[in-house]
Amino acid sequence: MDHIAHGRAFLCPEADTLAASPACHARNCRKTIAAFPRGRGRSAAASRFCAGLACFAETGRTAKLSTWFAALARRRGLAVLIVAAVPLLIRAALIPVLGIPLPRFHDEFSYLLAADTFASGRLTTPPHPLWVFFESFHIIHQPTYMSMYPPAQGLVLAAGQWFAGNPWLGQWLVTGLMCGAICWMLQGWVSPRWALYGGLLAVVRLGILSYWMNTFFAGSVAALGGALVLGAWPRIRRRASSRDAVLMGLGLGILANSRPYEGLIFSLPIAVVLISWLFSANTSPARRKWVHVALPLCALLLVFASGMAFYNWRVTGGLVRMGYQVNRETYAVAPYFPYAATEVCSCLPSRRHATLLSRA
Repeated sequence: MDHIAHGRAFLCPEADTLAASPACHARNCRKTIAAFPRGRGRSAAASRFCAGLACFAETGRTAKLSTWFAALARRRGLAVLIVAAVPLLIRAALIPVLGIPLPRFHDEFSYLLAADTFASGRLTTPPHPLWVFFESFHIIHQPTYMSMYPPAQGLVLAAGQWFAGNPWLGQWLVTGLMCGAICWMLQGWVSPRWALYGGLLAVVRLGILSYWMNTFFAGSVAALGGALVLGAWPRIRRRASSRDAVLMGLGLGILANSRPYEGLIFSLPIAVVLISWLFSANTSPARRKWVHVALPLCALLLVFASGMAFYNWRVTGGLVRMGYQVNRETYAVAPYFPYAATEVCSCLPSRRHATLLSRA
């Protein structure tokens, strides 16, 4: 385990090994990098890259760079901005080489349908008179014509289409925001230097060449919501501020409108500890906790819940009935959950096309 200890020392500004000779640092670097997997996947490559970056930043020959890096990490706001900007600038510079991504999968076309609908100033579209000839995957035609997915990703892509004429630019922007949010989230849990390293790891692994940046899937927007929730909690516990409560509410709203099931599971532990903190006796006055945290958080969640109910009503005709449920009731042959009996299509011939039947 000596090589792990060496790697930990490189990342710790108080480590004794910082005073060692350059030759000693070089040996420790080789041991640290060797401790990481030698696989060919992007995860292994990204891990080894960040280990090498950490070692490089701490060698005696790069003392100035290490000092600059530590100074940047201490400027938390600037560090977050840089982590958010780096993937945006690098991916923009790679457009002449990689181009702008095009949709390839059924899910992406469904998200793009939502984006085009929102960019046109509508929440949904009336069904076509001959809709039975236009059925496809991951969309609904009755009672309205719309994507089956929650609206967050469609709104992100619609922003890119409306402002810049290309929906992928919304994906490009939200992926950069996600990387910055991950750095900000880590600042609430670990030291500034560790947070900056973690943000750079997100840039390398997710922010440039991964499918989160180069497709139209909703991974980035959901991760953005999760980072806001997880980063707001330690700040709320320390200072009980309205700003952090609003950021947590925004993250919860993003999760509910991008990955509602996963977001619910993710948010339950946070809700438990938050409620326990509200009713416990701690350093924060009870009045401050309820006025500066509980009140703005509940108000923002109420706004999100009202917006979701209105959207569901326009798309499916029910306040709590999502487009996903309509799609499953129309085309599914087996429920996702054992108790969801109504999720299964009651009439197999309702799939009017052989392709839909073969993919069921």
